[in-house]
Amino acid sequence: MPSYQTFPDSERGDSFEIPKAYYAPNEVEHVSSDGSPVPSQQVLLSKRFEIELARHHIISWKIIRECWNKCVKSLDGICTELVRLLSESRSVEQPDADKLCWAKPNLIIGPLGNHRMFDPGDEIDFESPIGIKGARQLHIAAMVELGKLLKAYTADQIESKEFQRRFHIMLEACKRQTGDDICIFVREEWTLNMKPIVKWKKSFTGDYETDGKPSPPLWHRGSYSPSTVAKFWEPGVSREGMYKNTAKLRQHNHTRFIESIGNDITKAKWRFLTT
Repeated sequence: MPSYQTFPDSERGDSFEIPKAYYAPNEVEHVSSDGSPVPSQQVLLSKRFEIELARHHIISWKIIRECWNKCVKSLDGICTELVRLLSESRSVEQPDADKLCWAKPNLIIGPLGNHRMFDPGDEIDFESPIGIKGARQLHIAAMVELGKLLKAYTADQIESKEFQRRFHIMLEACKRQTGDDICIFVREEWTLNMKPIVKWKKSFTGDYETDGKPSPPLWHRGSYSPSTVAKFWEPGVSREGMYKNTAKLRQHNHTRFIESIGNDITKAKWRFLTT
């Protein structure tokens, strides 16, 4: 059995390149910076603006790291299975932070956190998995449940034996898709609440040019209606205030694992929760 080491709080590893994605023409608002007319429609349509994207954890690195550090002391087998799941290999050696923190089976691609209305931060992605379809939805639902289980064990809310039993049930459900199938940006899964605003001005040559970068947009996962979002979002609210307002959503995490019969993963089901 390999010998594992704990991870310090600061160790996160490197990331990887994110493919570029662009706004559709009707997803951008155009205004004049000085009150003069904006460019012609032909000019506006010829200009493409890139969506700022980021890697979003389903289970935060903090939750994984803290559970890993606890399991290192007495549950080496759990560490081994986490290595295999997240690195998508048969390796049982001590991984670096990159292998665990930026593991594709635990990531989705979405708008930059500063532009995302309900960025989960160090918690589980509470907008998962509603709004995502097919096999990706089932994988993300299982990862959400796995994250809740890791968090419960770290907080001493579940006994070691029961934790191990449920862990292996969830583990099988989390292995059905590859990281490359999960870690992608699907535009239809995200709702643009506030369009980016592009300011235009005339240069000294008389041609139009953009005046700085577009204003930051606001996105949320397509699992909520705009009216639901309005209940929890206050313009200009601090991050602390936002987390307080969204406590109910974060507690739900959008899934509830319903164990049917024993350890038979084919009979394990999830109930998808909506607000």
